[in-house]
Amino acid sequence: MTDLRLFGCIHANTRSIVESDLDSFAADVDAFAIEDPIFDDPRELCRAFLAVPVVAIGLNVLGLLQTALFAVVHRDIVQVELSAVERVAGDRPVHSVDRHPLALIADRGWPWILGNWAVLVGLVVFDPVSTLLVAGLALVVSLTQRVRRRWGYRYPALALAGLALAATGWLVATGYLDRYLLGGLVLGAAVVVYVTLGPRNEVMLDEVAGLAADHEYDELCLLTGKMHVDGMCEIAPERGLTVTGVFRQRFRESGIELDPTAESPGAGTAVQAGGLLRERALARLCDWLFLGVVVVLWLFVASVLVSSAGLRWQAQVVGLPIDYLQVTALPVVGIPMAYYAILEGKRGQTVGKQALGLRVRRRDGRPLAPTDAAVRSLYGWLDFLPVCQVVGAIAAYTDDDGRRLADRLAGTVVVAVDHSAASTGEDGTRSVGDAANGDGTDQDGR
Repeated sequence: MTDLRLFGCIHANTRSIVESDLDSFAADVDAFAIEDPIFDDPRELCRAFLAVPVVAIGLNVLGLLQTALFAVVHRDIVQVELSAVERVAGDRPVHSVDRHPLALIADRGWPWILGNWAVLVGLVVFDPVSTLLVAGLALVVSLTQRVRRRWGYRYPALALAGLALAATGWLVATGYLDRYLLGGLVLGAAVVVYVTLGPRNEVMLDEVAGLAADHEYDELCLLTGKMHVDGMCEIAPERGLTVTGVFRQRFRESGIELDPTAESPGAGTAVQAGGLLRERALARLCDWLFLGVVVVLWLFVASVLVSSAGLRWQAQVVGLPIDYLQVTALPVVGIPMAYYAILEGKRGQTVGKQALGLRVRRRDGRPLAPTDAAVRSLYGWLDFLPVCQVVGAIAAYTDDDGRRLADRLAGTVVVAVDHSAASTGEDGTRSVGDAANGDGTDQDGR
């Protein structure tokens, strides 16, 4: 069996951190494989676009947001590990593996194809201008990514992506592009990414096994997203691969190496899903009551401020249409997201979770970083839809560690503080079940 080392990447990370982590983790491997889901054949790209156009548009809109994040963090429009691995590998081979989520969805047959075209026709009928504009933006993003991957042109690609992002913001602000359509496409694309995680794990490991057999590699290092690592550890032996090391990156700081033979971090320390559903539901209810008071206070204050400023139901502010509903209602969405992101990022607990003795942890057992909490809060809307928390409850009930969709995407797990037990490994890492003091803080004071 070929030895496999899994490097769990944060795609928007600092290049120097990625290079340092990768150099120490994979110093003695024979070759590298990297998650790089691109279309080598333009004809396959066109076929996938025509088969599932709504999915294609949504994925490219989501890609535009990712591009903005990449540009801010490491001044490029592609994930940081693509350039980092070239510097670390030296003379060792680097192979691209994976298949694009769009191609996997396009291969799912006529139900997906007919459904996509039905949605597209509906969008064209009800809002042709927004549909045409967002399709054009998706095409620009796709072409920009392809040019960057195929020919380089880093700075021209950055400039073009910046123009596309600025144009998107201007079109939304001026009302030409419907914000709800844009948000729906992004959420739908996030669901598609989640649905295709398992199939992509299988594709990547199959390709890695093929590379090992063809080139007779004794040990490879696979660079892939952190969300893929747990699933790969489970199915790698079926493909003749022995996972000998697992590395999880952290944002802007050195990551940690885990023991791949150890029990799943969530198992045994997190109470099973059925045992936590009641406590989590009550904690969510407490949070909603608390947020309800905050939102009502905000609406009152905003109403006073808007009335004092003399704004009617619609007014012109810096040449853009701003109405009373936008001023008062939009923060109603932002306040809950900020509430969960800030409190869970700082303390691992919201008001409700603290009252019910719950805490959010990373899957590797460490406290949440602000970025983990922000991702969990952002994807929390997936669990809320389409019916109030039904999707999240079903996802938590069917998972051994009680993880809802946002937990799975963010790599987190909710544990009961009363059931935790302190355990520090030889490498200094702590299990998910870290004990807490009576005041709700960790034993190390966090």
